[in-house]
Amino acid sequence: MGIELLDVWTDFVRNHEGLRCVILTGAGEDAFCGGGDMKQRKGMSEYDWRHQHEIFEQALWTMMECLFGDCCSNGKAFGGGLEMILAADFAYGVDSAELWFPEVMIGILPGVGGTTTLHVLLVSDALMKLF
Repeated sequence: MGIELLDVWTDFVRNHEGLRCVILTGAGEDAFCGGGDMKQRKGMSEYDWRHQHEIFEQALWTMMECLFGDCCSNGKAFGGGLEMILAADFAYGVDSAELWFPEVMIGILPGVGGTTTLHVLLVSDALMKLF
């Protein structure tokens, strides 16, 4: 999935010069993105984890390079999903939105800048659950 995200954002940056907006949303009604699989991480070697992490880092950095407004919305967004929302130019949340960094429960920081982009989130009634 990380490689697919990187490919999508790279394509937008390179090939869609006139594009002005992308709306990124989850496929279902319950969630936007659940983020990475923390259970999978436990079984990964240090090399495999770093390689996977670099791909997701590159994907989000490429998303942030887009010269058009990115909009993310709908439902639950955990970990990397919340980091995608924070990397967007605009973020809209439904009233039932749940935003969370589960990484902190196992003593690690969000992996792709979530702690440095968190301040850009505009707080609304739907997003008050963060605080």
